[in-house]
Amino acid sequence: MADGGYTHWAVSQRGNGPHEWKHAKNRYRARQESVNSRLKIFKCLEHRWRHDHEYHGQCFRAVTMLTQISFAHNPLMEPIVD
Repeated sequence: MADGGYTHWAVSQRGNGPHEWKHAKNRYRARQESVNSRLKIFKCLEHRWRHDHEYHGQCFRAVTMLTQISFAHNPLMEPIVD
């Protein structure tokens, strides 16, 4: 699943399959966009990295951990119940 940001691969936005799969695919895409928006809150990921390369991974892990903790207090969306 990808969007137009992936220029090296041909990606279908329409998809194939029954209506249920299309609905689920839209939920997955919306969930990922919500995660991305939460990550963008941290401006350190927005600008060019100007510190030692070894700290970039540490900073990204810290941002993802803080984002993960935020899910406990403010969930993305209701879980899918089959």
